[in-house]
Amino acid sequence: MTDLETSDTDRAALSEPSRQSPLAVVFLAWRVVRGISVVNLIVLGAVLTTNQLPVSAFALAPLVVGGLGILGLISWWRYTFVVDGDELVVSRGVVSQNRLVIPLDRVQSVSLEQGLLHRATGLTRVGLDTAGSAEVEFSIDAIPLDQAESLQRLAADYRRRSERSRDATVEQHAVGSDQIGSQEHEETEVLVTRNFGQLVRIAFGHWPWAGLVLLAPLLAAADDIAELIGLDFLNRLEEQVGGSPDTAVPSIPIGLIVAGVVLAIAVGAILSWSLQLVRQVLTDWDLTVTRTGRGLRRVAGLTNRTSVGSSLDRVQVLRTSAIPMQRWLGIARLNMVTVGDTNLVVPGTTQSELERFRELVFEGPGPDLDRRLSPAMVVLAVRNAAVVAVLATVFLVQSPVGWWGALALLAVPIEFVMARWRLRRQRWGLTTNRLGRVSRFVTHRTEEIDPIKAQSVTVRQSFFQRRRDLASVHIRAAEGRFELPMIPLAEATALRDLILYRVESTGRSWM
Repeated sequence: MTDLETSDTDRAALSEPSRQSPLAVVFLAWRVVRGISVVNLIVLGAVLTTNQLPVSAFALAPLVVGGLGILGLISWWRYTFVVDGDELVVSRGVVSQNRLVIPLDRVQSVSLEQGLLHRATGLTRVGLDTAGSAEVEFSIDAIPLDQAESLQRLAADYRRRSERSRDATVEQHAVGSDQIGSQEHEETEVLVTRNFGQLVRIAFGHWPWAGLVLLAPLLAAADDIAELIGLDFLNRLEEQVGGSPDTAVPSIPIGLIVAGVVLAIAVGAILSWSLQLVRQVLTDWDLTVTRTGRGLRRVAGLTNRTSVGSSLDRVQVLRTSAIPMQRWLGIARLNMVTVGDTNLVVPGTTQSELERFRELVFEGPGPDLDRRLSPAMVVLAVRNAAVVAVLATVFLVQSPVGWWGALALLAVPIEFVMARWRLRRQRWGLTTNRLGRVSRFVTHRTEEIDPIKAQSVTVRQSFFQRRRDLASVHIRAAEGRFELPMIPLAEATALRDLILYRVESTGRSWM
């Protein structure tokens, strides 16, 4: 089936006003329940079980639930969507009818998300982003998957036609119609896939304590849990010893304490990595990133299956980060910042995969990162550290610590060494189609932007910078920012003028 026939089929599937599945009422109710915190549910349960509410309140409960159910049904019935010509028309509202009209060529992305219940019922949730919106413009909670995919393809086709029409006008028909037609049938290219073994590798590449964040809600109830399972022996020992002054506190061998600490760290690391692996599998199971004529598409998830797409022009900033363990494994985390609320994140990216994404996004070689930042960064860092160290020394010397507080001054030479190390490991560079910066401190980070994606370029000078003829360059894209601190003022103004010239003179689209 050709792209034209596919587009006609998708249009036919959306040409009549449609409603969501009746199960949308259930999904809406479930979203409300999930929005209530666990603490609020516990408090509500405690109030109900202690009989603190009057009998009249229990009598009103069915009326309240019934009223909310009727409102949900009315809301579902009055929510319709249809593709009318070149526009997506959404009608919604309970008391008053609101009509939202969105031109299809303004739709930036249509993301699909399937939760466990969605997948069991063959439904999906659709989120739609438009140009100029920082968040999802609107969402449809439960429609058939084939209908959602039709909307996704139709919006991508309209956006692609609009981009090609604009490019053809700017280039004054420099591209022939035969070349345009040949691009319509570009084959799908699989750029990235992740199997279970690779997910294990990605999870192992995180900091050992990253997964313990999932246990944070249990910390508040740690004492009660310990008492429940009989691990409150320290509290009982304190009560027994504290009650009698003559009772000697049993001594614990140093070796046993060290062994306990080492065992606790090992168990914590294993538990953390296990939790991180579970999280990685749930979010990135069967992760696949493909490239088609419509752009890039990322599909992943085990219980919640998500599908996010973006055209290459919508990628504004490309960022990578790699902590020491990830560098040891030869992987990094890639974040392609796109316009809207649907960034394309690819964990466990190898160097070859990263170079392929760079080639697609920037369409040219990367810059030689051979330019340094000003050594004045070291002076500024040492000055700030010296001020804090002197104040801390004055306070500590007058405290019971005494003259030992003067050791706080050691922070100044330590900061001097660290600042010089940071300065030596930061570079930046510029080519015709890419401005890049790299920082190789503990975490290696790279940040790259195409100059024509700049929405504004600002040269800023602090009082410290003015005295040394330095400046910082701040670039704001449609989504994301790029900053170059502490470079010579003449170089900063030349960079600003060059970027603005390229934005005004280029024939390429920025989005």
